[in-house]
Amino acid sequence: MAKYKTPKELHPLYQSWSWMRRMSKKYVLSDDWKNDFYCFVNEMGERPSNQYKIYRKDKTKGYCKENCEWREIIPNEDKSTYQKLWRKRNPEKAKNNDLKKMYGITYDDFKTMHDKQEGLCAICGQPEKYNGSLAIDHNHKTGKVRGLLCTNCNRALGCFMDSTDNLKNALSYLETYRV
Repeated sequence: MAKYKTPKELHPLYQSWSWMRRMSKKYVLSDDWKNDFYCFVNEMGERPSNQYKIYRKDKTKGYCKENCEWREIIPNEDKSTYQKLWRKRNPEKAKNNDLKKMYGITYDDFKTMHDKQEGLCAICGQPEKYNGSLAIDHNHKTGKVRGLLCTNCNRALGCFMDSTDNLKNALSYLETYRV
C-alpha cells in the first residue's frame, strides 16, 4: 500500500529541508529550521529554478537564514571555464586563496613581506628578472615561510636541499678556486 504524502512532503523544498535535518549531526542547523519546515521556506524563499542550490556563505558556520543563499549550480563541464574566468576577474582573491592553501599566509601578508623587502630578493638583493613576482621561500619540513626570493636564489636553495652543510661546502669550493 502506497504511503500518503502530506502537503509539506509534496513541497519542492521538502527534500532540501529533510537533507539538512539528516545532516544536522554533521552541520549545525538553526533550531527554527530544524523544528519548522515552513519557517525554513519563509526565510529562504522559493528556489529560483532547478538550477539553484542552497549554499552556506561561511563554511565554518551552520545552516541558518544569515548564512545561506541560493546559488546557481555550475555543471561539471563548465566549472573549469567558470574558474578560469573567476580567477581572471578576481586576481587578488585568487592569489589570496592560493597563498592560504599553499603557505598558510594571506595576500596582505605577502604584500607586507614584499614591501619590507622593497620588492627585492632576500638573498641577492635583486628584483625578480624572469616572471615578475618573487617566490615565497619556505621550510619544506615545517612549512614556515622564510621570505621572498628571486627565481635563481629560490632554485639554488632547492638544489642545495636547504642544507647549510651543502651551502658551506659550496662556499668553501668557490673560495678555493677563486680566480
